[in-house]
Amino acid sequence: FVIDAFLEVLGSRGTLVVPTYTYSIGRGTVFEVKTTPSSIGEFPEVFRCRGNAVRSRDPMMSSAAIGPKAGRVLRDISQSCYGEGSTFHRLRDVDAKICTLGISLYWATFRHHIEEAENVPFRFAKLFTGVVRERGIDAQETWSYFAAPYADNCQPNGLPLERRAREAGLVQIAPVGRGEIMVIGARTYFDFGLNELRQDPWLT
Repeated sequence: FVIDAFLEVLGSRGTLVVPTYTYSIGRGTVFEVKTTPSSIGEFPEVFRCRGNAVRSRDPMMSSAAIGPKAGRVLRDISQSCYGEGSTFHRLRDVDAKICTLGISLYWATFRHHIEEAENVPFRFAKLFTGVVRERGIDAQETWSYFAAPYADNCQPNGLPLERRAREAGLVQIAPVGRGEIMVIGARTYFDFGLNELRQDPWLT
């Protein structure tokens, strides 16, 4: 029902992109583009299994999409989870709308794309090598993931950035049941977040 509602609002010219993260390469398991289940809940898994969904090859942070820009955003991406040429970079290129439903904006993983662009001091590029399987063909690939060290002072906290974006009037918010739906433009969020991190590199 929720997926259909989004697609109805977007219409035939709109594209819906949903995270279907598996963390496969970080766990040392094969990532099969067509069949590896999402590890982040039922909504992404139901969406991924739709017959017309396109999925990216990212063996850590894959996404699926339905709509005319699905291939442009998700296919032939770089082997960087958050950096140049990644899905998140493509979302910025097309000025996608980042939308959260029932959870706050600070949960949106796009924030890590901003952090990598600014090269924040509490994360680092970590390389993972593993197998990506698509159409029966196995490829040994190395992907870069902008990781946070296992340390108490490096826990991610996107709430301060969300608060500042809300205070600046950049986030559109509407009530849905007991929760909220929140929307911000990808370019707007990127430019704002980059500026905030340049002033305080430890903000998030």
